[in-house]
Amino acid sequence: MLYEILYIEARNKLCLFSSIIVFFILLFLNFLIDQHIFNQRNQSNKSIKRLRRIQFSFRWIKQKLTYPSKFLMLLEIEVENLQNTVTEVSKMRQYSVSLCLHPWQEVF
Repeated sequence: MLYEILYIEARNKLCLFSSIIVFFILLFLNFLIDQHIFNQRNQSNKSIKRLRRIQFSFRWIKQKLTYPSKFLMLLEIEVENLQNTVTEVSKMRQYSVSLCLHPWQEVF
């Protein structure tokens, strides 16, 4: 029992520590991208747009790391939506197969 509690505490601290490390790495990368954008103002708009997209994705990842429960909730909703879509497609497929059968055949 004590070992389980210590294991859970150690795992939580390790998870928190790794999240903090990832957060600072992303913060540093964001700083580098900002510096690069500032230094390369005279470059073409295409490269600046690409860098902005990368910067936006880093900000998105940082936001998801900051609010993991909301992120997991959104993932669960997406998985549920995909499951509903799969069941609807399978029902439509079964119905289309039943339309192709002869009138004396039935689908159970």
